[in-house]
Order: sequence, then C-alpha cells, then structure tokens
Amino acid sequence: MNTHIQQFTYDVGCLAIRGTSVDAVGHTHRALQLIVPIEAQEYLLDIAGTRQKDSRAALINSRTRHALQANDILVLLIDPACHLGKVLGKQLLNGRDHHFFAHARAAMTANCTLDKALIDSILSALGLPVCRERHIEPRIQRLTELVLHMFKAGDGDQVNLDWAAAQVHLSRSRLQHVFRDQLDMPWRAWLLWQRLLHAALLAANGAPLTESAIAAGFSDAAHFSRTFKSTFGITPSAISLG
Repeated sequence: MNTHIQQFTYDVGCLAIRGTSVDAVGHTHRALQLIVPIEAQEYLLDIAGTRQKDSRAALINSRTRHALQANDILVLLIDPACHLGKVLGKQLLNGRDHHFFAHARAAMTANCTLDKALIDSILSALGLPVCRERHIEPRIQRLTELVLHMFKAGDGDQVNLDWAAAQVHLSRSRLQHVFRDQLDMPWRAWLLWQRLLHAALLAANGAPLTESAIAAGFSDAAHFSRTFKSTFGITPSAISLG
C-alpha cells in the first residue's frame, strides 16, 4: 500500500486502513483481511492461484497468499484471536481461503470519514457484528492503561505476563482467564497488537525506528519490522498512524 493512507483503530484487534493498494507481489500475513471497495470500484485480486476482478466485499483468511491492486479501497486487518476474528473464522471462512459477500455491498463514498460509525455501518451491511461497548472491570482497565504508560515511558521491554499479574494481584493463569473474558482477546495477542501499533505510531511521528521498536518492547528495529509485516502484510513505513 502507498504512503497516503488513513487509519483508524476500530476495536481491540481490528485496524482499518484506507488507501491505494499496490500489493502486486503475493504475500501472506497473520491478520484476516476484509476488503471493501470504495463506491463499488473494481479491484484486482490474486488469491489461491486465481486472478480476478471484482467489486464485492471480500474476506481473506489468515496466512492465505494473495495480491491486491485497487485505486481506492478500505481494508480491515483483524486479529484471528479477537472477537470479530473468531466470528469471521467460524461463520464465514471455516477453513476456506476466502469468502465473497455476494448478498450485500457496503455503502462507501469517496468523501466518507474513516471512523467508528462508518465501520459499524459497513459491518452491519455485510451482516457482521459491530464493535460492542464493553464494561471492563477496573483492574483490567487499569492494567491496559499501565501498559500504554510503560510504552510511552520507553519501558515496553519490562511488560510481560509476570509484570501484568503483579500489577493486578492475580496469578498468571487467573489473569489470562480474566483478561480474555473482559476483552474477548488473549493477553499475549492483545499485547503484541499494542506493541506493533505503538511502535508504528512513534516511527510515523518521526522517532528513529530502532528507538520506536525498543520503546514498545521489541529487541530491535529488524524484529519489529519483521513482526509488523508478518502480522499486517506491509512494512511500518507504509502507513501513518498519527
């Protein structure tokens, strides 16, 4: 994807990106990928050995090799471990490489604003669950805030399960159970997602890549870049998270 990209963190484990896709070289990544063309414009998708033009919304499974070319498109990158990712994997993909939404088109205009209301309307049009309001218990809410504070302080390397359990006075196993119950996402997957986004945000705002990576808890810039590309299919420099 090019550098002129809007982004919006829709929900835990769900990143929305709008821009011109030039992923002409086949690649794979961990995140599920929901493709929504702007104003039903045609895009070119190469997936599972088949190259085709289409204008329908499409869902690509995790680790499925694909290439995408489009003039203007919305992409939702969804962690398979989050609530929406589990719903998509079980109800629509069920082990398949991809799924086309033949029954519905999401209404998106060229001048639309990338925000929660827009993503809600798109998911609803496709018959998918929207982000639901969570009432997180105070100790887990405080823990998520502490994690982000540690990142901002440049101490991301100190954040791990033992540290987190100590902050909320729970055993490791109990914390993992409570965290998953509260956020619909495992602690480990949530923490990695937060590390990636925070490091990318720092880099997008001008911090050196190595400094950004270490602040979020990665061992070095190469580790961060590899993990980011493995998760999202693009390099950190390809998008601006400001």
